[in-house]
Amino acid sequence: MKKTEFKNRASIWQLIGFAGNNAATNALFVVLGSFFLVYGSDVYGYTTLLIGFVMGGTRIFDAITDPLIGILVDKTNTKLGRFRPWMIAGSLLANLMFLILFWGIDLGNSTLNLVFIITIYVIWVIGYTFQTSISKAGQNVLTSDPKQRTTLNAISGMFSVIVFMSAFILYPIIIPQGFTNVAANWQKLAIIMVVVQLFFTLIAVLGIWKKDVPENYEIGTVTENPKIKDYISLFKGNKALQMLIVAASTNKITMTIGNGLLVFFYAYVVKNPAMQSSVTPVTIIFMVLATVSILIYTNKVGRKKAFTILSIGAMTWGILSIFILPFAPSSFIMLVFVLGVNSFFMGGTDLNVIPMIGDAADYENYTNGRFIPGMIGTSFSLIDKLVSSLGTIISGALLTMLGFVSLTATPTSDKLFWGILIAYFIFPAFGHLCSIIAMKYYPIDNDFMNHMHKTLEERRNEV
Repeated sequence: MKKTEFKNRASIWQLIGFAGNNAATNALFVVLGSFFLVYGSDVYGYTTLLIGFVMGGTRIFDAITDPLIGILVDKTNTKLGRFRPWMIAGSLLANLMFLILFWGIDLGNSTLNLVFIITIYVIWVIGYTFQTSISKAGQNVLTSDPKQRTTLNAISGMFSVIVFMSAFILYPIIIPQGFTNVAANWQKLAIIMVVVQLFFTLIAVLGIWKKDVPENYEIGTVTENPKIKDYISLFKGNKALQMLIVAASTNKITMTIGNGLLVFFYAYVVKNPAMQSSVTPVTIIFMVLATVSILIYTNKVGRKKAFTILSIGAMTWGILSIFILPFAPSSFIMLVFVLGVNSFFMGGTDLNVIPMIGDAADYENYTNGRFIPGMIGTSFSLIDKLVSSLGTIISGALLTMLGFVSLTATPTSDKLFWGILIAYFIFPAFGHLCSIIAMKYYPIDNDFMNHMHKTLEERRNEV
């Protein structure tokens, strides 16, 4: 088939810039997802089960707000464009609430503190959703070239690696073992991550600046005036979106469990929390290898096949890890090997998710003539967040069942060792199995992708 010539393509600087948006939202999300169970139990004295329910409940609220935000995005038309206002407002709101949340404010009453935490967390969620929805929707105006979208997410992945590594390296340095109940330490970590968040937001806004214009919105054949009820037909009629939601949301719930258990993994499986700051930087090599090699592989075989093969690898390695790691769980070499390979496969599957949301938006335009990337992105997020909200609840419940109280009060035990080890590796393996099954029915293979984009470009050239 003749190569499609795309009317709308981004420069490398625009790709690099906009890739910062996903990293910006991850800068705050990684701290909450990985450390809030520790923070809530050690600073405020709540059980991990209660904190897990708080995190899960607010994520459900987050999911419910997504459809409304998606519609608002697709209806937005300001002097700052359609996407930039949501990025800027979301960043400012999320950063402010994040600082308040991790400031260790004590109202003198356990119940009042809990209400306060929930309220601030909910407001943070709103700001976070404002901004993160644009990572999914904005790619469709940035570039029409699916290979550029893969490159965009590869750069985004590299930026996110920097963000994740920063958080995981800084955590044991700023908040060493035995001092997780000191609020001032958490304040320092929060301030640093907010600075990181603002930097990536700035380059993201600059990256999409020239693309966030009306001529890049008006490319559907149907005049959009989206309403909440339209989500029903969207879910029913877009098979690509349906299968992607199944594949990605099952991965997300298990990844949420893993992130929530990471600190406990080093404390009770590795039995040396300080190793987190030395192992984590080395595993970045595997993440870089994954990003570069899988970008090349995906552009060669297509996203559907790449996602499937990597899911098989991730599932297999997750199962093998619980048999390999116990031989030397405190060995630096063993940890780098097991966690590095695990990061390679996990990073590889994640590399394709956001571009596939863009493909689902193109699929909607192709089949129904509607250009509604905001609704597509937030409809994905709706189900993804509802399902993954169970992750923190499961993590909190599991820790409570294993007898955990707080890092400063709970000694190591075989029960904690095997419980955390199995949860950290086996839960994700089941998620990847679901992804493999879903990809079997995902309609956008390489041939269909080429045909779809050729048709869409012909429509654009007629406008």
